Amino acid sequence: HHIYVDADKVMLWVKTDNKTPGNYIQQIKYAPNYLDRKEALDYFAKKGMPELTMGLTDKFAPLRRSSIEKLEDSKIAEDAKVMEGIEKIANTDKDRITKAAAISYLAKTSNAKYKSLYEKNITDSSYSVAGAALEGIIGLEAAKAYLLAKKYS
Repeated sequence: HHIYVDADKVMLWVKTDNKTPGNYIQQIKYAPNYLDRKEALDYFAKKGMPELTMGLTDKFAPLRRSSIEKLEDSKIAEDAKVMEGIEKIANTDKDRITKAAAISYLAKTSNAKYKSLYEKNITDSSYSVAGAALEGIIGLEAAKAYLLAKKYS
């Protein structure tokens, strides 16, 4: 149930969703509308469904970023498919804030395999990307991170 109210707190209408998980899967695959895809991703996150990973390849950067944030709180956070999708975003996404969210996600794993990714992005012109990369280095080599932070500040 969704209840919509106006500024005077008068109920305007009640929207009841009777969609099945299958309906939401179709919605994420085929809906051209951002809000419909967001609704499906929110549903997947709420239900802990692995289809949440579909948001990692959405054409709209805020939905990719939102999916990364939702995956951090999910039980599939370190699933191989999840990690592969997030690595791709960290390496290739054109949206700097989304790229930073992916690097930050990887930083939380403290996995040394991402060290070269962090080092490559520490000098990025985007403070959010450089900061996320520094976060990754801090998790691996705190002393080195301090020197790099001082150098690039």
